[in-house]
Amino acid sequence: MNEAFQVVWFKRDLRLTDHEALFQASQWSLPTIFLYIHEPEVFGSVHYSPRHERFIWESVEELKAHFAQKKLAFFSVEMSAIMCFEKLISLGLTCVHSIEEVGLEVTFARDRKLKMVFEKAQVQWKEYPYSGIRRGLSSRRDFNAYWYDYMSNQIPEVSWEAFETPLAITEQISGDMSLMQEKDKVNGIIQQGGISKAWLYLKSFTNERVANYMQHISKPEQSRKSCSRLSPYLAWGNISLREVFQHQYTAGQTSSYKRNMRQFASRLRWREHFMQKFESECEMEFVSVNRGYSELNYDDEWEKYERWKAGKTGFPLVDACMRCLIETGYINFRMRAMLVSFLCHHMNQSWERAANYLSGLFLDFEPGIHFPQIQMQAGITGINTVRIYNPTKQAQDQDPNGYFIKKWCPELEPIEGGLIHEPWNLTQMEQTIMGVNLGVDYPLPFLDLKQTHKEARERLYGVRKSPKIKSESLRILKKHTLKRRNP
Repeated sequence: MNEAFQVVWFKRDLRLTDHEALFQASQWSLPTIFLYIHEPEVFGSVHYSPRHERFIWESVEELKAHFAQKKLAFFSVEMSAIMCFEKLISLGLTCVHSIEEVGLEVTFARDRKLKMVFEKAQVQWKEYPYSGIRRGLSSRRDFNAYWYDYMSNQIPEVSWEAFETPLAITEQISGDMSLMQEKDKVNGIIQQGGISKAWLYLKSFTNERVANYMQHISKPEQSRKSCSRLSPYLAWGNISLREVFQHQYTAGQTSSYKRNMRQFASRLRWREHFMQKFESECEMEFVSVNRGYSELNYDDEWEKYERWKAGKTGFPLVDACMRCLIETGYINFRMRAMLVSFLCHHMNQSWERAANYLSGLFLDFEPGIHFPQIQMQAGITGINTVRIYNPTKQAQDQDPNGYFIKKWCPELEPIEGGLIHEPWNLTQMEQTIMGVNLGVDYPLPFLDLKQTHKEARERLYGVRKSPKIKSESLRILKKHTLKRRNP
């Protein structure tokens, strides 16, 4: 007869501290296996890419090293979760501990199937809330009070001595499950995964980089250093939001940059506000949160969409941001909003196209942030201000000397001064003198910003007063906001 054992299933919580599933499992007197499953069905989604897999692989390898030091068994396997757990059930699995994942429909569907598998086999599945997110929340009335209370609670410590490895079981499964293989190494300027990297970024931010946080938060070049850059570590769970919150609070007591630290803390809460919104209405992965906007008609110009994807629109800041994102997996919030606005407003293309492409590029892809934010920037919520970004003005304001543009669009490097923001205004003589050939070295714009801005305003504000959009706006306000607002 097989020895009964339990599994701690790691998902988007690739860490060892502030880990509720680990802590709770340590309270059970059962031999334990620690497990990460790399699922082909999940990573075959349009929203994932090799850069995500690489980041996870690096995180998992660090976890393996930690568990090896503790002489405990950590497995990373590459197969469907259903097949994996069916095998483990046959070997004596009696309990599984994991977080409640704020994920995609593909992971929700998997969990629904697993629930039936576990129930049939009489395996207990203990799921624990993800950070301060509550499943099934119907009202935001106490969201702030609950969130701050959760963030201030003492973090429980795992008793590692409570764990023992079921050796007989590990010997049986080691030959049956292939370890997740190393993914193709992505460009070295993409952030690396792992617990140690997460804490390195957090401490360097609160110790010094926070000094220019608010001054540089909107600037595409300076924000790369002055923002925390913690988003991928939070997205994949190398560090918990509570750990970040408590660390910044302690550091803020003696910091010379208390205002910047407070602004950073407010964005931590703002992050989970959007995650709670998605958890409560995850259909927004596929449909507009405000159903009234589903009647909008979009242009279906694939060639222009491909130019946007490749960073070849003819608008320097748009192209520089896209190329930077393709190469590094990161751009700051304002530039993300501008990319979405340019596609959805100026190009009149659907928010789904923005969501599907950008998710694979964002190293910090987090479903609970991604879909609500894309829809908000696309102007289809009915409750948020519609912001139609002018990329030329953004370039003049946020990259006045064109350093960021020249870094990522080197074909424009010879252009001097403010001319780089509107290169299409250069005469043929000026192009010759500067050594650029627009339309050959760098594309000319395929749209008129003034005209497309006017059309976008008319299109979005023209439908905003429709009965369906107004009723949906009231529903959204009631369900997702902390207090009543006028739509």
